[in-house]
Amino acid sequence: MGLYMLKNTGKDIEDGIAEKVKSDSIDYECYFESWLQNSPSLLFDDEDDGNTVLWIGRQVTASVGDVGKFPDLIGFNWY
Repeated sequence: MGLYMLKNTGKDIEDGIAEKVKSDSIDYECYFESWLQNSPSLLFDDEDDGNTVLWIGRQVTASVGDVGKFPDLIGFNWY
């Protein structure tokens, strides 16, 4: 999918366009992980008040069959 940045082209945010960011020109992945870890409510709708995520790992090794994976964040919904 890739990383996109909102480029505002007018006075209103509705006029903005999403531009794909070159992977070598920006490195916000670690910041995004931290923001998501610190603000898990972003994952839920407004009416899901009280839902949160209990984070149990970050950049850990997880095995899927015979393949090792390195998920950014591992957590489960805690309500």
